[in-house]
Amino acid sequence: MSANYGAIRLGQKVLGNRFLCRVMAPFTAGCGIIFTLHRVKAADDYVFQPNKELEITPEFLEEVILHVRREGYDIVSLQEAVERINDPGKRSAKRFATFTFDDGYRDNRDVAFPILKKHGVPLTVFICSGLNDRSTQPWWLVLERLVRDNERFELEFEERSLSYDMSTLEAKTIAYRELRLLMISELDEHAQRRFIVAASQAYGFDIAELCKELVLDWDELREWAKEPLVSFEAHTFDHHAMARLSEGERVASISLGMERMQQELGLHPRLFAYPYGGAWAVDDASQKTVEALDFTAAVTTKPGVLKGKAQDNLFALPRVSLNGYFQDLGMLRLLMAGHAFVVHQWVTRLRTKLKGA
Repeated sequence: MSANYGAIRLGQKVLGNRFLCRVMAPFTAGCGIIFTLHRVKAADDYVFQPNKELEITPEFLEEVILHVRREGYDIVSLQEAVERINDPGKRSAKRFATFTFDDGYRDNRDVAFPILKKHGVPLTVFICSGLNDRSTQPWWLVLERLVRDNERFELEFEERSLSYDMSTLEAKTIAYRELRLLMISELDEHAQRRFIVAASQAYGFDIAELCKELVLDWDELREWAKEPLVSFEAHTFDHHAMARLSEGERVASISLGMERMQQELGLHPRLFAYPYGGAWAVDDASQKTVEALDFTAAVTTKPGVLKGKAQDNLFALPRVSLNGYFQDLGMLRLLMAGHAFVVHQWVTRLRTKLKGA
């Protein structure tokens, strides 16, 4: 676990006291919370799991649902959450929570949904249409498999000569970290995909088969859509970081994703989730693009609780990640209380002031 996660654990000990959470919640918990999930699956035995933060167990998911209800929250659809943000008249004294899943993984239907259905919990699944078409590259998962399953990585790529020993866990961790950094900071979005395709071809890895293994296809989505608790919304076609694209590229990626959903599912999505969703992937121009395409709201992965229309930007709504590294109710209480996000904002502002001094 990295130093960053160690710092989070320290923060949990300082701020996560149950009494402090109870005292602070009336002032910092806001009016609601949107949870971000990716995969829900049983823990496996792989030691090397660089994307573990994107996975929680079914047992923890059920714990979360029960805890949210014990805390007196209404669990509502994302559409209803947006309506409550927009219209104070639709808000009740009760806070609300909503569950959202990014990318449309197969285990969302097979593992998570039976638990959600058991408890009557609605869910929104953000569909990245290219994954359903088997034509988009989930590069973070491809890279994990390439590093996990090989002891060396050698690649000549566009004037770069890359060589990594990956014979130990420590070496694999270093290789993944450095290759990931290359892909999100040195290569643009298009070179990033050329890189992962070239690496896959060099090592005989079938990206389309990985999509087939992990992500639902259109027939499966059509069948799942019959469930009244399930709604599908937009997540682009090719899972590019919006802030790293031109305006025309953003419009094309979002529009093609929507067109494929219309063609295959007969749906016109009204809600949007930015791929990756962090500050580096979502800028003001990205938000304006989404708003111009006539969505009613969009979610990020920037951490925070909902405050209400006067304080929430409907095209940059925060979400709270259910993180695979922190599957315990103490962390959940801390996140739902909201004061950790206030402290984070103070620290961020202080750092900005100090840098400008």
